[in-house]
Amino acid sequence: MDVEWISWGSGILVIALVLLFLETQLSGMGLFGAGGAVCLVLGAFMLSNGNPIIVGGATIISFASVALTIKTMYEARKVRNYSSPTDPKRLIGQLGTATTALEPYGSVLIAGEQWSAVTDFGTSVASGERVIIWEVDGLVLKVFKANED
Repeated sequence: MDVEWISWGSGILVIALVLLFLETQLSGMGLFGAGGAVCLVLGAFMLSNGNPIIVGGATIISFASVALTIKTMYEARKVRNYSSPTDPKRLIGQLGTATTALEPYGSVLIAGEQWSAVTDFGTSVASGERVIIWEVDGLVLKVFKANED
């Protein structure tokens, strides 16, 4: 095997590793991963003089890395569209319990989470009383006292 082929093959394998690393660090369409897979197969072919076992192994590894990249991208897109059950917008109209006296500021427990709250128009709510969320202002819930019926 020629020394020049070894240099080129090694260089292409290094490029493959860099491209595969970039795929894990940068958001994209999988181009770095696909390029890395192609470079991995090409570098293995050059370094092995076309040995089918080595090239076959590199091809399997390349396809596995591309498949893993595609699966990871799919899962990441699913997570991005996930809405938390305690998303503040979803809390409007929900019933909670005052955990401190709201005079007018205090805390309420809703959906198993503690939130800062303020009552409407400065009225007070005793600790333990039920409240309804009518607005969300950042991380502060605006609430009013729930009717007892």
